Amino acid sequence: MDDDPQGAPDAFDSALDDGIRRLQDARLGLPARVITPVLLRALKERDREKALTAVENLRRDLASVDAVLADVLERGLREQREQARARPFGPAWMSQLRRAVRQDASPQARLLEAWTDALTASAWDTCEAIARLVRDRADDGPADQLDWVAGCLRDDVPVAALPVLRTLLTRGDLPLRTEITLLVLGSRTARRFAHRLEEAARLAERAVERSAEGIWPMRSLALAALAEVRMDAGLRREAHELLERALEAEEAHPDLIVAAGRLAALAGEYGHANDYYDVAVHRFGRDVLAAPLLRELPGNLLWQAARRVRLTDPAAALDLLDRALQAGIVGGSAHPEGRVLLERAEVLEELDRAADAAGCYHDAADRYSWAESRKAVRLYDRARQLAPDVAVHHWAYGEALRASVNARHPQPSEELLRSARAALDTGFALGSPDPDTSWALVSSAVVSSQLDDGADPFLLVERALLLDPHSVRAEAFLVKLLRDRGHPLEAVEAVEAVGRAALAEVDDDLLPTQVVLALMDLGRYDEAAGIVEDRLGSRPGTAELLLLRAVLRLRQGDPRGALEALGEPSGDDVATALLRGTCHGVLGERDAERRCFQAVLDGRPDAIAEAWADYRLGHLDRAVELFGVLVAETPEVARLAEIELDLGLVLLVRGDARYDDLAVGRARLSGAVTRANHVDDLVHLLTCDVPLVREGCRTRADGPAVAEALTDFDRRARQRIAELRRQRRPASDTAVRLAAARRAATAGRHTEALDRYAAVLADGGPEETVRALLAAAEAVVRDGDRRWEAGEAGPAVHLWSRAAAGTGALPEADDLRSRARARSALAALRPDAAPADVARVLAGTDTDALDEALAVFARDLADAWGTLDLLRRALPADDRSAPVPALHLAPLYRTRRADAFDVTRQAFAGAVSLSLGALRTALDPAGFQAGIAALRDALAADLGVRLPGVRVVTDPEAAAGTARFLVYDQCVGETTVPQDAADPVAVVLEGFEAFLRENMFRWVTADDVDLWAEGWDVTPTDGAEEPWLPTEPLARYRLARVLRMLLREGVPVRDRAAILTGFREAEERDRTTPVDALGCVRPLLHPTTRGPTAGAPSDVPGSLQDRVAEGLVTGHGAAWQLPRTRAGRLVRDLRDWRATLPPGPVAVRVRDERVRLVLWRLLAADRPRVYVLAESEGP
Repeated sequence: MDDDPQGAPDAFDSALDDGIRRLQDARLGLPARVITPVLLRALKERDREKALTAVENLRRDLASVDAVLADVLERGLREQREQARARPFGPAWMSQLRRAVRQDASPQARLLEAWTDALTASAWDTCEAIARLVRDRADDGPADQLDWVAGCLRDDVPVAALPVLRTLLTRGDLPLRTEITLLVLGSRTARRFAHRLEEAARLAERAVERSAEGIWPMRSLALAALAEVRMDAGLRREAHELLERALEAEEAHPDLIVAAGRLAALAGEYGHANDYYDVAVHRFGRDVLAAPLLRELPGNLLWQAARRVRLTDPAAALDLLDRALQAGIVGGSAHPEGRVLLERAEVLEELDRAADAAGCYHDAADRYSWAESRKAVRLYDRARQLAPDVAVHHWAYGEALRASVNARHPQPSEELLRSARAALDTGFALGSPDPDTSWALVSSAVVSSQLDDGADPFLLVERALLLDPHSVRAEAFLVKLLRDRGHPLEAVEAVEAVGRAALAEVDDDLLPTQVVLALMDLGRYDEAAGIVEDRLGSRPGTAELLLLRAVLRLRQGDPRGALEALGEPSGDDVATALLRGTCHGVLGERDAERRCFQAVLDGRPDAIAEAWADYRLGHLDRAVELFGVLVAETPEVARLAEIELDLGLVLLVRGDARYDDLAVGRARLSGAVTRANHVDDLVHLLTCDVPLVREGCRTRADGPAVAEALTDFDRRARQRIAELRRQRRPASDTAVRLAAARRAATAGRHTEALDRYAAVLADGGPEETVRALLAAAEAVVRDGDRRWEAGEAGPAVHLWSRAAAGTGALPEADDLRSRARARSALAALRPDAAPADVARVLAGTDTDALDEALAVFARDLADAWGTLDLLRRALPADDRSAPVPALHLAPLYRTRRADAFDVTRQAFAGAVSLSLGALRTALDPAGFQAGIAALRDALAADLGVRLPGVRVVTDPEAAAGTARFLVYDQCVGETTVPQDAADPVAVVLEGFEAFLRENMFRWVTADDVDLWAEGWDVTPTDGAEEPWLPTEPLARYRLARVLRMLLREGVPVRDRAAILTGFREAEERDRTTPVDALGCVRPLLHPTTRGPTAGAPSDVPGSLQDRVAEGLVTGHGAAWQLPRTRAGRLVRDLRDWRATLPPGPVAVRVRDERVRLVLWRLLAADRPRVYVLAESEGP
């Protein structure tokens, strides 16, 4: 074909036109759009050469630019990848994810897997950002569910995520990794927080099914979750087999190793558990401490982690140890956390925090049982070395020395006892014990008693009881000390005020045991047996009590019954074997007796038991040798006499003429019996041991001489028994006088106690007497108040005067005397008294005392008005120095008679008082008064109830820094102000507000419904419409009940119109029970019935509602009853379910009002508060 010279230009022009059009239509970014006009101009030239050259040059330039940009891009992406690896889920990581999503046509799977990774790492911000990307990509995506699940885990309310997890797992578009992760998360949530083991098992099994072999780490995670479910279900063998196979087949995963550690701990293999935890920390470092996907974080795991980092980072170790203690430590000892506390103390010491380390050493020492008392001694010693100016460390060290001696060696050495005394005395030189450390005085008393020199142990114990009158430890030792010193009658009298019923409830067996022994000393075996049986009724199987039961039967002449009480001989301890052998000996069963005493020798006995067993087995030389050593090493006189009596009998039995045993034995018996103080030991010798000796020596050549010695001993022992049973300490002893005063106070004879304490103090008694004297004087004031309220004015004034006079000039009693005198002053006032007489009577009183006294005298408005009018008339209007105008009375009390209606309403529905001790001088009076007034106003605005007047009183019994809250003079709450509190007033008022909110219902009675309906405004307003109120007394009572029930549930009663509307509807419909009326009122108050909670109420499971409904009594309102065991299980299950709800106040919903009210009662004590709604109360 021939060339067409005219065709080429046409094709070229067409190419140019096509290129221009395509460039103009291209969707280019801003940089490309900048250079496009240059190329377009070249293409429009229509000159072939110029156009081709321009295109060729531009492509070359663009290639150069592209090479530069490609290099920049590669380096930038590489840096981004490195940053993403260094900081997963950070900005670079998110940037990578966004780029990948932009390049992916279907990015949801990628986003869900990225969200899964972020959730596992607890990267909550990243989870939220990924959920936004999911939302941007698809309207029907699971963005909201992802947000909710991550938010619940972030806010530590995982159980709230469970319904959403169930919904997510129904989707068919979840990536496998995401699905398995959510299954594991759901299983752990159901198991740990919702307590739904069946659901947890289903989810875990499904996770295992979905995780095919070799998919790591998802299969390990799923297997760990299934093992956890089986552990909690009690299927430990199945869990063990599952974990064993998993650990062999799967690559190591922290969840598997931690689960294996938990299983070992559940099986009691605590060493193996700690080994597993140590491996986990070694393999995975700090990652194992993150606890992703709600994996348990055992305290022992944190402990092992702390050990790993202690040398390199002690501060981090300290944090881990604190977390470990908070999570809880498990182990084979009674207090396994003792080892952790010890290591924490060592770390604190390494960090140069000596004072904190000392306190932690002290806490660690407290955890060690007496079997490890040597370690306790070392730790207390270290504490006192680090903090030598802290008295309690020295006291604890001294007590540990004393106790360790008694635990291992019943006959303590004098040297060690003196070391214990020195430590205790060092502490006393640094400071005086308080009620919490009164045990130090008891420890000192024990040491003094054993050394039998120095301070009077009786006085030391009484001082401890002055500090803490309810110290069981001090009472127990006092009884023991009285027995040891030969005063069994006083020992019984010392605790007679406690009463037999109270002894049965004492937690520790020491006091009841000592009382039983004292009663046995007096021969009152039936009473002693009664106490033992009472204790056994609440503590069946207690070895010490069973031993006492057997001893009592032996004393009552029934050795066979004693053996029955001991039960079959199986693993007897030394004391039981001794008693069992004695019973067989009395019964003449020699073979059985020998077996028992051989068991004593085989059972690591103390020296006394060993010596006696040797004697009964015929090893007489060995027995004499052991008793001789004991006599030489025993410093305690009473104990020495008992050992000498045993030695005397053994010498008579041996009868070795070479050592003149008969003469020496008889001399030992004659001398020791006059020093013996335990009656029961003498009775035991006379009824059990002496007959055996008499029988055993009857056929010997020197039998008559032995019999004569025994007869002499019998006579002397019976004389000593009679003497001990009537022996008393001198009444002039300070300890005896304090004991009499204490018994008087315990018996309610407060005036006698006051006089006795005052007399002791006047004679130079111990400083602790002041505390008891003030307590007695306060009790006398209260007795006077009660007599006044009973209309006995004369006796009341007499008691107030006695209280003021009985405290003498003690500066600590200034406030009490002022209060007592104010009461006497008001009692002396007469309505027609002249102003001068009133002023004279009020002389010496102060504002606060009059304020408190007025609350005692003025129980209603009429009385209050009359008293106030009398006080005001007695003083000139411009007299600013008088106390009365400054009285801090509630506004209601300051109202004049002319300002109120003719109807007299009670001013006190229930008197409320704020009782202060030493705090009173530490609080700013003006700020405190203003704070109480502001608090009353705030509560009135919030709850709709005007609090009655608050009286502030001084309580000398109050602990330092403590404010007590009283209703009708009964303490119902308290708060403690730290010594370093920046604003003590704020601390007291905060505690006072919490108390008031819990008790506000107490100040609404039938007499208050008028005040409530009028907004607590006693001044009438012209033209104001009076609210509807029931007029019938019973209906007003029902209304008051409704108001109280609302307030008890934390529902404000400020919407008076709604409450009255609902109540009126109930009355008109003849729904006249308070429960029915409450059902009409509560729906009108919605949403205030939900309290401060947000979100929809949680529905109470139907099964729990059904169980509550089972206890409702048909036709009896809210009456409810279930057998105790079923009710107890129901309450436990309700609280377990409550634990699955978010922390803080929560609202829950049930189907009807009767179930609602009962359910609220069952959960009423829970805090934060649970608001229970019926379905009729709104959404």
